[in-house]
Amino acid sequence: MLGLPRRAKASAFDERAGMDFTFVIPLRSAKVSSNWERVNRLLEATVGSALASRDANVRVVIACDEVPSIYQQNDPRVIFLSKAYPVPETSAHQMLDKRFKKFDLVNFVLRGGGGYMMLLDSDDLVSNKLASFTLDNDNRRGYLIDKGHILDVKSQEIETVADFDRRCGSSAIFYLDSADADSSFNWPLYITVTQHQDFSRLSKNTPRTLDPIPFAAAIALKNNGENHSYRFGGKGKVSIKRRAMNFLRRREARYLSVEAAQEFGMVGR
Repeated sequence: MLGLPRRAKASAFDERAGMDFTFVIPLRSAKVSSNWERVNRLLEATVGSALASRDANVRVVIACDEVPSIYQQNDPRVIFLSKAYPVPETSAHQMLDKRFKKFDLVNFVLRGGGGYMMLLDSDDLVSNKLASFTLDNDNRRGYLIDKGHILDVKSQEIETVADFDRRCGSSAIFYLDSADADSSFNWPLYITVTQHQDFSRLSKNTPRTLDPIPFAAAIALKNNGENHSYRFGGKGKVSIKRRAMNFLRRREARYLSVEAAQEFGMVGR
């Protein structure tokens, strides 16, 4: 079963000047969560996965209504931006709530001097190699995770997909400079309103085109009971083509390996 993340040791300050890496997480309110305790446990796994990054100075910033009860809440690398957001009443309002929080997160990173910033959903996991790869290669533009894994929490089956950025919001890393606050291109607005499916295409028309990460760098969890896309959706008609593709993917799925569990900050299977 999906285990809790390893308690990563705080890394020494990264001597690469300006080379901080920030994971930003917009967290839904307890008022719209079917199981707030489950949300907390999933967030623990997500934060633990991010903090397990190797050879990189990382931090996690969480925009939230209520400060969650997670074991990392006193870790100096974890920051909470807590305030009273309007409580969403529909799926459209919930996505708007997520955008409000993303906007606050981007501006927080900009005001703090910028650096690399990754949008991370509160129930996804990242490779412990991702932050160090980004900082070592340092293209000063950003990166796209187009290859990743989909893990079914119930069955523990995992599949690798080549269109991860179209399926999961935890797929874009942006380079932000402190001067961006005064630039003609509105980075906070662009990052906030653009859907994750469009970053690959639209980034070509921005000052900073995103380069693909050359390995499967994230895991999206499904059937965990709290996914944004599964909370309100799932009642529409599914095409025959989509049914066939889903069947083939299930046939190609494999079980989560010990190696994958270690790379993505999980214990056991």
